[in-house]
Amino acid sequence: MPKQSDDRTDKPSIVDIVTHPEKFDTWQRQREREEGKDRQRKDFPDRPSE
Repeated sequence: MPKQSDDRTDKPSIVDIVTHPEKFDTWQRQREREEGKDRQRKDFPDRPSE
């Protein structure tokens, strides 16, 4: 069965969070940036994206 994921990037596993917290931190920051861009596009649809 193929792995289904609606995330844009691969989510770190629990093991990654414990053994490589910087990997989780990087992933979380990237996700927050993407969510911020998505929110900005919804709030200002006429504004050109950067």
